[in-house]
This record gives sequence, structure tokens and C-alpha cells, in this order.
Amino acid sequence: DVANHTALHARLPEAMVSDWSNLAQLKALTQAADLVLLGPGMGLDAFSCQRLHRILDWLRPGQKLVLDGDALTLLARHPHPLPSEVPIVITPHQAEWQRLSDLAIEDQSPQANLAAQKQLGFNLVLKKPGTELYLTDGSCYQLTVGTPAMATGGMGDTLAGMVTAFLAQFPDDFNLALCSAVFLHSYLAQEIAQTQWVVLPHQISEQLPSLMKDFIG
Repeated sequence: DVANHTALHARLPEAMVSDWSNLAQLKALTQAADLVLLGPGMGLDAFSCQRLHRILDWLRPGQKLVLDGDALTLLARHPHPLPSEVPIVITPHQAEWQRLSDLAIEDQSPQANLAAQKQLGFNLVLKKPGTELYLTDGSCYQLTVGTPAMATGGMGDTLAGMVTAFLAQFPDDFNLALCSAVFLHSYLAQEIAQTQWVVLPHQISEQLPSLMKDFIG
């Protein structure tokens, strides 16, 4: 939303933004990107759905795609072909996964999730207590870190941003980058929750660079 650009730059001057109502500019940015994240803050109106479908049509082999939040809801309501030869990561919470997989939340067992994930052909990060990962190479993981203090608005958007950033910054090992982003998101929240009752998403973003430096050494 253009109306938010000034507020964003007042808080984070280095952020680069674009008006997605400018179709030519949006297409150029999409096709120049190595990786595209769609969903956080997108909205669910007809304009957002149109833009989502356009961007999906513009993607090309060699790029990567992360789908979260509103993009998943729009695709469940208005199905659209997804790009072929593009690795895709989806990061739904359980209700979003229900809409995509037709699995009721109470039926979302690891076996059922794995079967649905294989049928869809995406890398799945299923956000829940003990977040589960189902990867297209057949590997499956469940987090043993995390905290109920993470249950705040915007936490999933932060995870999607971390997944996108890690996949772009560490392109040589897709699975390692994906799993590391998911793990560090919950690990850092768990650490912050040692001294406060609720963890806010911006705290994850602020502390992540230092934590990465500690882990990398």
C-alpha cells in the first residue's frame, strides 16, 4: 500500500519499496528476482487476487517461490496454476492447511499431512505447536523448540520473511536454509520468552542478526 511507504521509511529508511499498482514495474521486479514471497499483508480483495495471479504467471524456471497467509487463502478460494520448475515453500497455519489439503485440523496427523504434501508437491512448513516440516525430497522434521509466547499477530509473517531471506542468502543448500530459518525463528522466540510473557515479531527481526553471528561463529 503506497500510503504505508512513508511510515515504513520513517521506521526503516533502508527498506526498498514499490507501488504494485504499477504493473510494468511489478513485472520487471518479479522477473528480476531470484526468489519471490507472496502473502503477508497482501489482502483478500479482487485487486490482490488479480495481482497474485499475474505474478504467478510471470515467474520463470530458476526462481523460487514462498507462499504464506493471504496468498494461500486466495489460492484456496480462487485456484490458479502455479509455475512449473520453481521450488515452492508454503507456510500455512493449520486452518490454512485445512483449506489447501481438505484435511480437518483434527485429521492432520503426520501421515495424512505427508500424503497431502506429496500430492501437492510443495515444501510444507506447517505452523502449529511443534511446527512440522515436510520437504519434497521426502524428509520430515518436527521442531522441539518454540513457545506459546509466539502466538502474536505478525509472527507468521516474520517466519515467511526469514524463510525467504535464508533461501536467498544461502542458495547452495535449499533444505538446510529452509530448516535453519524455521528453527532459528522458534529458538529465538523461546530465548526471548525466558524474560518476558509475550514475544513480539519485531523482536525476532531485531535480534536475528546477532543470533546468526553467534551460530555461524
